[in-house]
Amino acid sequence: MQTFADMTYKMSNKWFLGVNGKYQFTEDIEIKRRGDVKADNWRAGAHIGMTL
Repeated sequence: MQTFADMTYKMSNKWFLGVNGKYQFTEDIEIKRRGDVKADNWRAGAHIGMTL
């Protein structure tokens, strides 16, 4: 399962920029010598672009 958000700001008729983030919920995984490990993770990013 995952949840995410994205926000974009239009600066002019052509240019835009934004940020985004995601959190992923995962099952525990088993690693030798460490036992069960949680693999949940965060991801964040940014974008900039131009519309044609």
